[in-house]
Amino acid sequence: MPEIGGKTGAMDPRARLTKNKIANAYIRLLNSKPYSDVRAVDIYTVAGVHKTTFYRHFKSNAEIEDYIEQSVLSVFEKMIISVSWDDFFYCRKSFLALLKSTVKSNSEFCSNALSLNQSIPFVNNLNRLIKEQVMEIIKTHTVLSEDQADIALTYAVGGRIAIYRKWVLGGFNVSEDTISKVMEQIAFTGLEGLILDSAMNETASAAQPIN
Repeated sequence: MPEIGGKTGAMDPRARLTKNKIANAYIRLLNSKPYSDVRAVDIYTVAGVHKTTFYRHFKSNAEIEDYIEQSVLSVFEKMIISVSWDDFFYCRKSFLALLKSTVKSNSEFCSNALSLNQSIPFVNNLNRLIKEQVMEIIKTHTVLSEDQADIALTYAVGGRIAIYRKWVLGGFNVSEDTISKVMEQIAFTGLEGLILDSAMNETASAAQPIN
């Protein structure tokens, strides 16, 4: 399983641990106060590191943001590359299991990044990353123009990320089977197809004789 900090080169494990402590402290602070109110002293105090240690690793908040973004995107990029087109596009249970495993293996960092509601454009960059990866795959599977593919992916990927984010922040409280079935149905027939299918199932269930 890839580790946070994977794109920062051959980093000493102790340095990675310290950087992660600082980054997580920064994210926790951003979730409790405005960006403009987060000071260096707040970050290294919450992280439990000395001021000198803090400035040895980061010179500014912007550097922390870049580290967080690149680290988490690296984890998700490796995950996306490792799955098949069908598993990703139809949101198969195997893909959801990998997503769940990836987040849990990097639980504090990924959950904090996904819950962040200001300052770091993590979700937007994750959207861009997935679109870029899938765009390359689409070229070998469809005859869509680049504009058509971009519009379709903006719609499809944005929706997926919103669902994944909700799933992670909800503590994986919905089964992989449920999410997979709903998203695969939408991929094939759209929202209207999902609604019609649910209505048909409900009608069939109501028509069953009660023993």
